[in-house]
Amino acid sequence: MPRMGFLIDLAVVALGGAFGAVVRHGLTAALPALPGSKAMIGTIVANLLGCMAIGALGQWVELDASNWSQRQLLLVRVGMLGSLTTFSTFTSEAWSLGNDGRLGMLLFHLAAHLIMGFTAFWLGSTLVRELAT
Repeated sequence: MPRMGFLIDLAVVALGGAFGAVVRHGLTAALPALPGSKAMIGTIVANLLGCMAIGALGQWVELDASNWSQRQLLLVRVGMLGSLTTFSTFTSEAWSLGNDGRLGMLLFHLAAHLIMGFTAFWLGSTLVRELAT
């Protein structure tokens, strides 16, 4: 039988995940697709925002961990940002581009998510570190 704390943790992750999924869907619905593609711009924006936010959150927690409870981190990092970043959608879109023989779009797609994602993560972390000092 699961402990009550574990069930509460699951509920917290689910709540954050629901919010992240709604935001991710909203971005996909609101942003136009690149010509000849599926909703890639929304996925790119969701992943970049998620990478930047998780970088900023990680730095914030590292600088002042006492203000974030484990449940708050579960809500935001695991639930909301885990749901927002849609890595599975990224992979599916990359696979489709590769299967369609669209190498240029596939390379752009990979670079936009990976290189710019790492850059957004660094930017979020750096902004919080600079603002905190």
